[in-house]
Amino acid sequence: MDSYRQRAEEMVEGYKEEIKVQKKKRREQINSRKEEYLARVHARREERQRLLARLSERAELLMKEEFTSKVDELIGEDKREEYAKIKKNISREMTKMHDRTDRSYIRAARHLKGNPTAVSKRFSEALAELRKHMDEK
Repeated sequence: MDSYRQRAEEMVEGYKEEIKVQKKKRREQINSRKEEYLARVHARREERQRLLARLSERAELLMKEEFTSKVDELIGEDKREEYAKIKKNISREMTKMHDRTDRSYIRAARHLKGNPTAVSKRFSEALAELRKHMDEK
């Protein structure tokens, strides 16, 4: 009877270990997907900022070139308004991007204030940077 009970307990322990391993593997998969997703988000954000900056430069260049020409004296006001509108839209998009970043920073800082002893191996650099910025303010 004792050997049966002992075997049953060993099997239960084996299943527990197997479940722990599966849970750990699943957690690692989820974390790796999160990291990949964040990397893609950052890459898209950087690409969008680069494209907006490039578009802004081109719009500025066009404004300088077009408004100095003789043709500008005849039809310049329409073009000037159009380029000003384009530049305004670009600056609005860049402001939106920075606002989203600021909101996420504020949210993270609020969490850190609520839990000032937070520790993370993976995000230690980000936590240190947040703490530094919070100390400056």
